[in-house]
Amino acid sequence: MTFEQVQLLAGSVSSVIFMSGTLSMLVKTWHTHDVDSYSLTSLLLNNAGNLVYWIYVFSLPFGPVYFLHGFYTVATVLMLVWYFIYRQNPQFEEDIKEHVRHITQTMEFPVVRLNRTSETERRTEKRPGSADGALFYVESAPII
Repeated sequence: MTFEQVQLLAGSVSSVIFMSGTLSMLVKTWHTHDVDSYSLTSLLLNNAGNLVYWIYVFSLPFGPVYFLHGFYTVATVLMLVWYFIYRQNPQFEEDIKEHVRHITQTMEFPVVRLNRTSETERRTEKRPGSADGALFYVESAPII
């Protein structure tokens, strides 16, 4: 086996390994729709970098790098698209569901109030439904 054949084999094997790692992440995101760990800045920079890197790739002879970079380009575009489609705030959704449950069970409407207490009072005073240091809290008001 010549050195060029070893290089081609090494490039092919490493491309499959890199693609397998990325593919498992894509499959997980496809099934779970969980993109909370994705950073929009990172996705945008990765896509821009892939486009610029194609200039370099096109200067190389056809080989495994074309498949690897093509895969990464498709994967990062797909991740960016999924970021905008699947991006959610699960805590916000859970809060909304809890408020709807509360309203339907007690017929009281949640009222959001600004927490205008000082930092010292916030540490010592715990209002119902407020988190420590919260800037606002929720209390219930009867529906008339």
